[in-house]
Amino acid sequence: AAGGRPLPECYRKLRMLGHLAGASGATNGLETHPDLVTNGDTAAATMKGVSHPNVKLNFDTANIHFYNEGVDGVAELKKFLPWLVSVHLKETNGKFKTWYFPGLHEGEGIVNFPALFRLCNDAGFHGPFTLEIEGCQGEKLTRERAVARVANSFGYLKTITAVC
Repeated sequence: AAGGRPLPECYRKLRMLGHLAGASGATNGLETHPDLVTNGDTAAATMKGVSHPNVKLNFDTANIHFYNEGVDGVAELKKFLPWLVSVHLKETNGKFKTWYFPGLHEGEGIVNFPALFRLCNDAGFHGPFTLEIEGCQGEKLTRERAVARVANSFGYLKTITAVC
């Protein structure tokens, strides 16, 4: 996050991190969070400002809804594609600033995972994809429930691979 710093200073520091990452064959992936990667438009502006091949973007399928009201996740992902380095697969009910991150395709989940995978695949992006389950506000997430959510999420992913 910029944290009140001028954007040119943030971009310069991110370029420095890109140089360090590149020297060891790594790439930095900026997470979908305010204020430099709040949504597709701010992410694109940040990437254009940083302009470094070792500084790219991670698209979080739930954070895009958590930090933005009324967005279309697939439309936002399109804006990330030129700089996409990774994707967090995380479910949400799509409500702004609502901590609702169950297993994939669970409960009130609204993320269109088949469309997201098709868009990534069509753009030549095939991963990495990381499963991220953070639970829901107010619930007591036990180890058993967390393991079940991981198993159910992988089961769901297996069912959609044929359509992606």
